[in-house]
Amino acid sequence: MEKYIEYVIKNDILDELKKHNIYDIDESLYIEFCNSRVDIYMKQINLSHINNKYTSSKLFNNKNKCRARIWAGGYCNQCSHNIINDKLCQKHLNIYSKFNNLRYDFIDNPKPRNDLISGKQLNWINKI
Repeated sequence: MEKYIEYVIKNDILDELKKHNIYDIDESLYIEFCNSRVDIYMKQINLSHINNKYTSSKLFNNKNKCRARIWAGGYCNQCSHNIINDKLCQKHLNIYSKFNNLRYDFIDNPKPRNDLISGKQLNWINKI
């Protein structure tokens, strides 16, 4: 998991740097330079403290489990309950029946910016 997070962080930084190439140098040379500098800084970051309770399964789309997205402390995860009906567990089926929506949408869809039931703004911890 740490390697994946390092990969995401590095690519986010590089994508941002690519937008700001204000120097009069070849783009490929600029990207190569940025890559080497980011690599140096990435070696200094320690991600071993990340709580795997929330990150261990959030990257996987388990087709045999409920399709609802859960909050998981702001990290976002897929519900771990078994499917009962219509791709949802009993709990999320009840919520969907009552509100005609799921609070955090389905795991297949992009993360919503707002709670789909209350409208409250959601501040997700990660960008995955």
